Amino acid sequence: MVIVNGGDTAMLRDLEEYERQIAEWLIAHVGDHKDVYLDQLSNCKVRSLDSNGSLEFVVFSDKRVDFLRTVPVEGEAIDADDICINYLLHVVGGKITMLNIYKDD
Repeated sequence: MVIVNGGDTAMLRDLEEYERQIAEWLIAHVGDHKDVYLDQLSNCKVRSLDSNGSLEFVVFSDKRVDFLRTVPVEGEAIDADDICINYLLHVVGGKITMLNIYKDD
């Protein structure tokens, strides 16, 4: 077990391949520092946050990005029911902290 979020105990896991593909798709649209974000993806564990597929990241890489905003990149896709799915990759303190996924329904 690993302690995350100021004391919450949770089982962390590796990224599933489809989760990695979503994160890499978002990172491909980042202007700078793609290599740092990809390194963080290769050196992290995650835990599921909700039924939409949102993830909390615990990054073990020492590489960081100096970024002033919390959400460096957003993406959208349309699901089979023509509902927009939103993807937001959050970076705090120079590290990926969350992939937020939600629908516009």
